[in-house]
Amino acid sequence: MVNNKGGSVKGKVMLKDQDGTWDMFWQSTIQPCAGIQAPIKIKRASTDELVFKIMRSKSLKGCKNHIATLKRINETTLKGELNDGRELTLVRD
Repeated sequence: MVNNKGGSVKGKVMLKDQDGTWDMFWQSTIQPCAGIQAPIKIKRASTDELVFKIMRSKSLKGCKNHIATLKRINETTLKGELNDGRELTLVRD
């Protein structure tokens, strides 16, 4: 993922059935919502596309939720963006 300053952020996304967790390895002294683990709810999943809601507001009051929309690039990679325009790439281990 690309952070607000244009830098790369690594993390872990775990999915099971229609739920999961979002956990980015990023800390910020000015952004308390950065780096907190948040639940995920899958909105749409197919062989070519994955759309899920990152519910950070459930982890910390006042944090914004985001929608991630990703397209399949190959067998292990999904690429897309968050609803605020930040780029996002998921690679399966």
